[in-house]
Amino acid sequence: MENNIAYGHTLAGTAGGTLLVFLQAMHTEVWHAGLMAALGATISFIVSMLLKQALRYISIILKQTFKKKHNG
Repeated sequence: MENNIAYGHTLAGTAGGTLLVFLQAMHTEVWHAGLMAALGATISFIVSMLLKQALRYISIILKQTFKKKHNG
């Protein structure tokens, strides 16, 4: 049982070290591109959600206006 735990710690340490070396070796252009991609995706998602809410709100108002004109 202890061998499995030691192996897991060794594997995690090796993977973590490899990841840190990889992150250190990346150039700033790659970081900048990744940051811009993440920022663009986040803004796109937020705008999509806001437009969805706006369309829902406009739809409700138009339905109420249509009912008032035809029932009134």
